[in-house]
Amino acid sequence: MPDAWEEEGFYIEKLDLEKEIVVFKRRVTGKAKLEVLKVLLEEEINVHVKEEIEHYLRWIVQAKGIGKGSRGA
Repeated sequence: MPDAWEEEGFYIEKLDLEKEIVVFKRRVTGKAKLEVLKVLLEEEINVHVKEEIEHYLRWIVQAKGIGKGSRGA
């Protein structure tokens, strides 16, 4: 049973042996940060392509409720 907290999705965030304090955090699953291709960040692209990408990303953010305190889809 010593690893039951790991099996339940928790990890130790802070451990203070002197004060005998352990702080656990629950792992967030099913989420990841977006990786943007290096070429899109470092090279200039056609203005119409740029606008199309930005429009699509704004649509995704709005449609999935990202950044509004929700968990998103």
